[in-house]
Amino acid sequence: MSTLLSSAKNVASVRAGDKSKAYTKVFLNVKTTGIEKDSEIIQLSFMLKGKQDGVYDEYYRPKNGLSFEAMGKNRITPEMLEGKQSIDEHTISLEKLKALNTKDNILIMHNARYYLGVLEKANFYNKMSVIDTLHVAKHLLKDAESNTLYSLFFEYGLYKKLGQMERTFNRNYSVSLKRLGAYSALYDVVALKLLFELLIKKAGNMRTLIALSQTPLFITEPLRFGKYKGKTPNEIARIDKGYLIWMLENIEHIDWNLKHTFKILVEK
Repeated sequence: MSTLLSSAKNVASVRAGDKSKAYTKVFLNVKTTGIEKDSEIIQLSFMLKGKQDGVYDEYYRPKNGLSFEAMGKNRITPEMLEGKQSIDEHTISLEKLKALNTKDNILIMHNARYYLGVLEKANFYNKMSVIDTLHVAKHLLKDAESNTLYSLFFEYGLYKKLGQMERTFNRNYSVSLKRLGAYSALYDVVALKLLFELLIKKAGNMRTLIALSQTPLFITEPLRFGKYKGKTPNEIARIDKGYLIWMLENIEHIDWNLKHTFKILVEK
């Protein structure tokens, strides 16, 4: 399967007062050749809901080939990418995403900061409002065992709605989720949409989800790196506040939640 456009259409009838039809929600996921800085996108998938409705799914040929690790993680083989365009060849899905890239629309991802960085490598610089379901879940689902997309998908019973989603995809987009398989980026998009529906019920409205996506968290878990690996930020502040100051001044790519946490502890 390359690009699915059978039901990508503008929804002309916008009901008065229905704000959900005044913009388009873009549920997006990608597969890449790895997590390194030079990783390339090999699958781009997104679903449109609201003013526009449709599904886009496209595979791309990487310039530098696939590692066995990437093949094992994504279940995408070199043979599946033979004859495909590279993502910088004005591909249909990426061009559609760029056309949607206005402040009126909302981009929804799980781990948005990572995916926005990946998309920038393909010369996509986001202008849409962003909802990061990973970050929002940390705010709203504090008792969750894990915050990965599929852990939440199973823990909160979202998988039980797959039958309904399967029928919707068959009817609206002529796509079989069962044939896609659970490792497809488009399958991830379905899980993402179901998680979004859970989160918006808890948040009450879209504005709250956008605000929570931009609100840093105070980190209470032990650090996994550095001189005080295994200690929480609070513990470090009590024994060596100077180390937190040093981290803030010297670590360029420190996690934004950690930066927020360290600043609060340093200013106490």
